[in-house]
Amino acid sequence: MHTVEVLLRPGDIDLQMNRFRLWLKSHSVQPVSFGYSERATAVVVRVEFDAQEDAAAFSDRFEGVCQTQTALATVDDCGAA
Repeated sequence: MHTVEVLLRPGDIDLQMNRFRLWLKSHSVQPVSFGYSERATAVVVRVEFDAQEDAAAFSDRFEGVCQTQTALATVDDCGAA
């Protein structure tokens, strides 16, 4: 599983979520899961992908932090798109 987390300012959530959806649709990418949590000063959007390439491309486009989870460890950075 490949997970991307993107930090947003609370006032940017609607605009950015639309941008995420448009990017996913235009790249024909279906994430495994898509959600967010609100914190005092930021909104954390978490998107999970099956394909490493999709996660890396999404992370690069939206300046996210990408992690790959394996049975043995979690590794920062999903690699280059």
